[in-house]
Amino acid sequence: MTPNPLYQGLVRELEALMAPRIASRVLREGLAAVGADPETLTPEGAQTLLKGSVFRQLQTGRPPEQARASIGEIIERLEAFVAEAPADPVAGASHPEPAPAGPSAPDAGAQRAASDASTTAAATAVRDPAVLAAESDRIAALRAALRPLNLYFGWAEVRKLRAQVQLVDDELGAGRDPTGLLDDAEAQLEVVHRKLEDHLVLQARDLADLEESMEVVAGLGGNRVRRLESLVATVRDAQAQRTIAEGEVERAQKLARDLRKLVESSVLDEGEAPPDLGRGDGRRTLRRDGERRPRERPGPPAADAAADGAGTAGLEELDEVAAEVAGIDPSTLAPEISERLRALDVDGERRTLETLATRYAEVVRYAPIHEEAFAAVRTAHADGRPATSDLIALEHALKAEEAARRDALQREFEALRDDLDRLSEATDVTDVRRAIHVVLDVVHEALPALDDVTAARDLHAEIAERAATAQRTAADAERRRIELLGQRDALRGRLDAALARTPEGVDGTADDALGRARRALSEARALLDDDAVDPSALEQGRDAEAAWERALAESSDDRFERLRARARELAARLGQLPDLPSLQARRDALEPELTALEGMSDLTPAHVRTLGSIVDQLFDDARAACARRLDELGRSVGDAAPDALLRTLQAAARALENGAFPDLAALEAEVQAAGDERRMDARRRYLRARQEARRLAPAGTPRTADLDAAVVDARAAVDGDGDPEPAVARLEALIGDVEGEVAERLEAFGARLDDALTRFRRVALLNNDDVAAARRVLTHLDGQRAAVGRVSLGLQARLFTALAEAETRIEGLQEAYEATRAIADQLVAGNLLDDVLGGFDALFGGPEGADEAPASVAEGTPPAPVEGAAPPAAGAGEPGAGERLTAAWAPYLDLDGTAGAVVLDADGAIRAGRPAPGSDVAALARSLEAARATWTRLGDHLGDGTPEVAVLDAGGPPTLVAPLEDVGHAIVWTTSPGMGASIGRKLRDDHAVLVALLREAAGEAREHGSP
Repeated sequence: MTPNPLYQGLVRELEALMAPRIASRVLREGLAAVGADPETLTPEGAQTLLKGSVFRQLQTGRPPEQARASIGEIIERLEAFVAEAPADPVAGASHPEPAPAGPSAPDAGAQRAASDASTTAAATAVRDPAVLAAESDRIAALRAALRPLNLYFGWAEVRKLRAQVQLVDDELGAGRDPTGLLDDAEAQLEVVHRKLEDHLVLQARDLADLEESMEVVAGLGGNRVRRLESLVATVRDAQAQRTIAEGEVERAQKLARDLRKLVESSVLDEGEAPPDLGRGDGRRTLRRDGERRPRERPGPPAADAAADGAGTAGLEELDEVAAEVAGIDPSTLAPEISERLRALDVDGERRTLETLATRYAEVVRYAPIHEEAFAAVRTAHADGRPATSDLIALEHALKAEEAARRDALQREFEALRDDLDRLSEATDVTDVRRAIHVVLDVVHEALPALDDVTAARDLHAEIAERAATAQRTAADAERRRIELLGQRDALRGRLDAALARTPEGVDGTADDALGRARRALSEARALLDDDAVDPSALEQGRDAEAAWERALAESSDDRFERLRARARELAARLGQLPDLPSLQARRDALEPELTALEGMSDLTPAHVRTLGSIVDQLFDDARAACARRLDELGRSVGDAAPDALLRTLQAAARALENGAFPDLAALEAEVQAAGDERRMDARRRYLRARQEARRLAPAGTPRTADLDAAVVDARAAVDGDGDPEPAVARLEALIGDVEGEVAERLEAFGARLDDALTRFRRVALLNNDDVAAARRVLTHLDGQRAAVGRVSLGLQARLFTALAEAETRIEGLQEAYEATRAIADQLVAGNLLDDVLGGFDALFGGPEGADEAPASVAEGTPPAPVEGAAPPAAGAGEPGAGERLTAAWAPYLDLDGTAGAVVLDADGAIRAGRPAPGSDVAALARSLEAARATWTRLGDHLGDGTPEVAVLDAGGPPTLVAPLEDVGHAIVWTTSPGMGASIGRKLRDDHAVLVALLREAAGEAREHGSP
């Protein structure tokens, strides 16, 4: 069909105020509400649509006054457009008015069904080629977008999309307009794309972590490492092609974790310091043979698979590594190594828990009780404890819950589908049938989204309520019809008796009062011969009866006959009174008395006048009661009532002022129908708003916390007896506020990230754990900068939280950086920095030789005795504290990348180790003593006492200094900028042991008189 110019102008107006997709939905709903289509829309229908659906939509994003003004401006422009437009024989054709609501009106659902059927027939008969071409393009694009998503057929979102595309095909096959279904399918495609973006962002993070793990385990060599490289290459290739390799990521993470355990537990010789396995420090790892092996970038997956054998061989490698890891005996390992293994287990479990939370998120929504199990595992991980058994039990419970829920949903929705045949007899079930079809299609392969299930249930409940309302309306109409039939038969008998009392010579042709009354009586009687019951015919008959009796009374010469006619007139007037509960008792008491007047032989004028006064009072009371009831009905419908209903109520009020009683039953039924429709509309708006609130809930903006309460309030209002409009409007307005917050936050993301990266470049020189952590987060966020706007709001909130945490960490690093600079300034001011770092030129032969250490250092030859070092304390067969301090400090001399390492006592004397060649230890000791006050202030400023390790970085290899409380210092000279973080961690781990040994060695030295 071809939209008429009025509809096209309305589309342009609405698309200037709201998004085209929202405008399309509002127009579709508004057209259905007014019983029109784009071809037959009239100016009256357009005004009703604007004042209804469009006005409500505008209120979600602007004040009501502004929305009302916008509607008024659109109506003025459309009226001017219609006035200037040439007459269109098609668009301007008249259309029948809808049947008035009331007891005798056809069921509204039947009217809608008939209207839908006629619209479908028209659509089938005539479809605009341009519209068909646009639909064909949309459907082709939808199918093209769906094809690559078949890789994820297990996703409930993809199953739903496939079911929706099938519904579109069904509509096209039936020749119906699929526009609404196309809109829904395209919206679902956006949901699937957001989920895909989420997985790609998380896969990018996992890939970066796997790359770092490969740096750590590269020194192991062999097929196991090549297998890991092959898996990582597969993930890298999938990320480049924007596909998800979930299985490969999980296998690579498991293999990388097991290989790191092997590195921790067995890569080192006895007495060798454990290598740093942290992330981001750029350190190369020793192989078993002590040689360096530069990391090679893995080749393509096919080459790696060939190197490792077939795919099954790769799985065998995983099993072999897992078996080797399982054979590690923690009791034979150093405590710090066992702790690192435990940390690896906890880190792996955290990832498994995150995977479970993502994979079974919908299960937890169905059964929130499982949140307790998730919380218990997270608590264990926060305490640094593995929770393997709890994690396995949780996974089994989630799988069982999912299977049970799917079975229950399938049974439930099959029953709902079977129930539609019963409901279809009373109302249109097309929408709920489609919703049930989608749920059943999804549940065969996956657990449907709880929102879709809830929406289908609510839609079925709405349809069932509508069917029940239609059945009640039909029953009420039937009761009313039977009642009217009784009234018609009684009135017909009275009119026959009145006609029988026609005086001789009166035939209804005369133009006097009696002739006119006789003619009206005959016409009214003729109307009552039809089988159909017309309330207006009954009213006309009662009026004619009263007028006839009054005419008889006035024309009769017999005084007694005039009184009897007057009595019959009062009885006829009593029948004209409306059925009002407040008057029913008085009416019932008066009716038999008036009936008995006709047979009374002693009838007096005073008696008749008294009864006439009573009847007149009843009429006055009836008019007052009707006026009050009309006022109540007017207040109940409010300003949002349809214009036609308001006009009907106003006409009834005017008729009452002119002495005619309105049909209150019909008016109440019409008001009830309008209220039901308004409530149904509020329910539909609530369901859409609830879905939007659910989508926005994970956004984490300030106002998202109010969404749950607003949804609860709106649901209570929709289910209650009051007006649901205010609560639903508040929810819609809140959703608009949250969407605005999300947009503002997203707009600021790029600037915040750039600022964080700029500030990070300065503090990155500290090269500690916080620097490594901030670098990982910022690198990941920078790499996913373009995807932030495409991911789901839940993941978007996580990314913003990560950025906020990185910003906080950078602020702390800035404080530490400034304090470190203050220490360095003191060293420079004392002309001591050259003494501290000058030994590197002699050690490496100048700046050009800084990358290669002398052979004696590289080969780990024992250091020459240090002049001034304390001699070992004598003991009876057991090493003294000095010897134990030397043994504890020896691993620092053998660490890869260490140029020298010493332990100084409080006097600056060397107690263990050897300094870097050419360094002035005495000058360095004086510098440290001079910087102690600043160092203490730094610790107080940071709130954690004296810092354990300081990194002195002058652009070359850093020097690490650890104050050993009040008994001395530990100093390590490094050969590369990347060594600061790893050695710093080891110094912190050994801090307490070194303090205790140095204090004990100093005590022994004093006992033996050593310097």
